[in-house]
Amino acid sequence: MTSISDTPIRIDQLNKGTRVSLRGGWLATLLDNCRRNSTRLADVEGIEREIGEISSSDILWALVDGTWRPTSGPRVVDLGQVRFDRALDKALR
Repeated sequence: MTSISDTPIRIDQLNKGTRVSLRGGWLATLLDNCRRNSTRLADVEGIEREIGEISSSDILWALVDGTWRPTSGPRVVDLGQVRFDRALDKALR
């Protein structure tokens, strides 16, 4: 059985084989140990199963020792996405 913790784990502490939950709601398994990179190789389980690079900033939760922990640390910010989100918020108000 898994539990949820409030104690965050840094993104650069996630090792190969760690299960993660992504921003879009998909689950993935990390396939590399390149912890200093802004992208990680992962096996993503979405509508279809794909292996490819994911942005480290899209990793929101990590399953460590049977406990889901939120991630913290440096995140890559997509300024285009931020602008789009703000414009969408204004349009929906």
